Amino acid sequence: MKIFNAEQIRGWDQFTISHEPISSVQLMERASIAVADWISDHCKVHRKAVLFCGNGNNGGDGLAVARMLYLKGFDVEVFIKDPKGRFSEDAAVNLKRLSGISGISVRNFNQVEQYSFDDKTIIIDALFGTGLSRPLVDEDKELVNWINTKENIKISIDAPSGLSGDGLLANDLIVLKANYTLSFQCWKRSFLHPETGKYTGKVIMLDIGLNEEYNKSTETDYFVIDDSFAETLFTPGMILPTKEIMVR
Repeated sequence: MKIFNAEQIRGWDQFTISHEPISSVQLMERASIAVADWISDHCKVHRKAVLFCGNGNNGGDGLAVARMLYLKGFDVEVFIKDPKGRFSEDAAVNLKRLSGISGISVRNFNQVEQYSFDDKTIIIDALFGTGLSRPLVDEDKELVNWINTKENIKISIDAPSGLSGDGLLANDLIVLKANYTLSFQCWKRSFLHPETGKYTGKVIMLDIGLNEEYNKSTETDYFVIDDSFAETLFTPGMILPTKEIMVR
């Protein structure tokens, strides 16, 4: 399986949008359905979900997931920096869709300490995705530090907030420590480095149907070994060469 960098992944999204009958917000919906379905299937004991959503497309994923989990029977609370702030176009669409659901409360980040996190609550991180190229600062840094103190199960969408998809981190950077990371389509390099992979927890790769032609035609120097690649290296019944071992 190929590993693409953040720029290539954005290109894969755009290639899919331009070559298939799908809009960017519909592609976000597709990704969010995959996330919500996985959470619903694997978190049957935890029926309360608290989502922390940024203003970009990762936050848009979180806002859509909040709506879907509510419709699946979860008790849902959403925290965002400022409901009147500036959002990406697709995130704004999903914030508007969420505002039409009276059963979901949307709160500011500064209200988080007033919320009671019991042991049935999962925390869903949709603050920043793999495209993050700067360290967390100010309120974002404080929020992630605070979330890290919680013992609840933490699930990150796309990547743990604070973690770049492409490389290593300075020693003093703050990253959300997830129990699970639900990422899309292909592995990211930072998931595989021991210095940064420790933040992801168990990585679940969700296939959201990005255009396969882009995958085939786009070159990369990085790969992970998957079942299909392993099958090209080994033929059932093949006798592997052995070496004689001398015991002294």
